[in-house]
Amino acid sequence: MRTFLAFALVSGLLLESPCFAGQKIKIEIVEATQNVLVTGGPKPASPEKKETHCKTSEADDMKTQDCTTVTTPAIPASNRPPQMAVAYSAKIILPDGTHARIACVERADGCGSIESATPEQTKQKYVGASTTTTGLGMFEAKRNKNEIVIYTPNGKRKYQIMGSW
Repeated sequence: MRTFLAFALVSGLLLESPCFAGQKIKIEIVEATQNVLVTGGPKPASPEKKETHCKTSEADDMKTQDCTTVTTPAIPASNRPPQMAVAYSAKIILPDGTHARIACVERADGCGSIESATPEQTKQKYVGASTTTTGLGMFEAKRNKNEIVIYTPNGKRKYQIMGSW
C-alpha cells in the first residue's frame, strides 16, 4: 500500500511539472521571415529546335563524319495564372537557451506571420519578395513535441520546429 501511495504522489507531482507538454512557456523570437514564392504564370510559345552535332574522324587519308541531330519539340503558349505561396519561418530561443528554427506554410492550420506587441521596436529588411523582422521580443507559447503555438497580439500562430540555428 505504501508503494502505491508513493507512486500516486510522485505521479501527481510529475503531471504538475512545467517540463511537460501543454504548459505555457516564454520564448524569444530573434527574427521572423516571410517569403512569397511565385511559380507558373503565362509563358510564351517556343518553336521547335534542331541541333546537329558532328564528329569528324580521319583514317588512311579518308575523312568521315558522324552526325547526330537532337530535336526539341515546340512548346505552345500557356495562359496559366501564376501560383503563389507564402512561407513563414523564425529563429527562436527556448526557455532552456536552445536555439530553434520554426516554420509553417500559409495554408496550414494556424499558420501566419508573427507580429510584435511593440512594432515601434522592430526593424524590417526587404530583399526581393522576402521580409525579415527583428526585435520582436518575448512571447508566450505552448510546445507539444515538434509543434509550437505562439500567442501573438493578432492571435495564435502554429509552427513546426525544424531544427536549430
